[in-house]
Amino acid sequence: MIDLLVEKGDWGKPMPRGKGRGVAIHESYDSIVGMTAEVAVTDGEVKVERVVIVCDCGVVVNPRGVETQLEGGMIYGLSAALFGRDHGQERPRRAG
Repeated sequence: MIDLLVEKGDWGKPMPRGKGRGVAIHESYDSIVGMTAEVAVTDGEVKVERVVIVCDCGVVVNPRGVETQLEGGMIYGLSAALFGRDHGQERPRRAG
């Protein structure tokens, strides 16, 4: 699976200035999922240009269900990374 992620995600290929590539691999519920993301930063703005996802989840009964689950997880993760806030540092408000 990692070899496929490296191949399809162009891992190790040089990128121009202002662009980068990251990788994440996670195991959960007897499945392994890997993603690479290519991003560009221009004037402080981050733009996700490409995401490659590979998954080893065993026998698949509904391929479209697996596809939508992976896409949804990717969108959820990107939303948290790009727009999320760390609320752990905030002090609780007192009532009254």
